[in-house]
Amino acid sequence: MPSSQEHYLVITALGVDRPGIVNAITRHVSSCGCNIEDSRLAMLGKEFTFIMLLSGSWNAINLIESTLPLKGAEMDLLIVMKRTESQARLPMPSTVWVKVDVADSPHIIERFTDLFDSHQMNIAELVSKTQSAEGDKPPQLYIQITAHSPAMLDGSIIESAFHQLCTELHAQGSISVVNYPQHEEKRRRVVMNTLKAGDIAPKFSLPDQDGEQVNLTDFQGQKVLVYFYPKAMTPGCTVQACGLRDNMDDLKKYGVEVLGISTDKPEKLSLFTEKELLNFTLLSDENHEVAGGFGVWGEKTFMGKTYDGIHRISFLIDEDGKVEKVFDDFKTSNHHDIVLNYLKGI
Repeated sequence: MPSSQEHYLVITALGVDRPGIVNAITRHVSSCGCNIEDSRLAMLGKEFTFIMLLSGSWNAINLIESTLPLKGAEMDLLIVMKRTESQARLPMPSTVWVKVDVADSPHIIERFTDLFDSHQMNIAELVSKTQSAEGDKPPQLYIQITAHSPAMLDGSIIESAFHQLCTELHAQGSISVVNYPQHEEKRRRVVMNTLKAGDIAPKFSLPDQDGEQVNLTDFQGQKVLVYFYPKAMTPGCTVQACGLRDNMDDLKKYGVEVLGISTDKPEKLSLFTEKELLNFTLLSDENHEVAGGFGVWGEKTFMGKTYDGIHRISFLIDEDGKVEKVFDDFKTSNHHDIVLNYLKGI
C-alpha cells in the first residue's frame, strides 16, 4: 500500500484482565484490515492497559473507529481513539538506560525524571513497579527508564549525576550510555542580541503560576524587574528567588514589581511558589519567545555540555517601558543586593 494512502490511529483499551482479552482485540484489528505498527501492554493492579498504533487505508481506519467502541462495550472495555500521523524518528545521538531499586516513598520517580529533564533528555520509556513490604523490609520500588538526547552526551556527566542521586536516595542503580556519532548533526548556533539600557522592552503576555495571563503593559507607569532564570526548583534559581522574596519590602519601597521568567510550565511554577512561599509573579515562557525577544536565549556550556537555554540576566524596566538597567554580572546569592544597590544609588 502506498505510504501516501496510509492513515494512523492510536487506540487505548482499558479493562479488567482476563484470559483471551488481548487476542480478541488484536483479532478485531486484523479483521478490519489494520496493521499494528507499535504497541504496549501493562498490568496495573487488576486492570490491563493495551496501547496500539494502527495503520491502514482510510476505509480500514474508518471501519475500526466505527466498530471498536461496540466491541469494547461487549468486552466491558474503555476505548479511547485518536487519529495521528506518521512521523519520522528524529536523530538521537545519545541513549541512556537506567535501572533503579529503592525503598518506595513519594516523589522518587519524579526525582529521576527531573534528572533527565535537567539534562535536556527525552524520556522514551518508563516502567515502575512496587514490591510489597516483606517483614522488616519496606516496600521496594523498581524503576527502568530509557531516555534519548538530541545532542551528543558526555556520558560521565549524566553518570555522575545519576550515581549522586542514587547515593542521596540510598538506591541501587545502574546506568548505560551509548553515543551514536553517525547521527550527530552540526548545531545551529543561536546568536544572542541582549537588550541594552535605553531599548524599548518587548511587550509580552505570558501565563503565571496560576495560569492567568500577565501582560507587561499591566505595569505601565511602574518600574518592573524582569529577571530570567534557567529552571525552577533548582538550587541556584531557588537561592535567587528566595533572595528576592526576603527583600520584597525594600524593592516595593522603590516602586519595583518583580516578574520571574523561565521555560517551566505553570504547574511547576505553582509548586515552586508554594514550596518557597514566593511573594511575586512567575511567568511561563515555554517556547522561549520572550527570552529570545530580550536576547537571553542562546548557547550555554555546562560541565562540558553545549546546549541552548536561558541566560541568567535581569532587566529593570522603567515607567515608560524602556530598559533602564541590565544586570548580567551577579551571583544568585547576591542578585537582590546588586539590584537594591542600584536603586539606592550605591
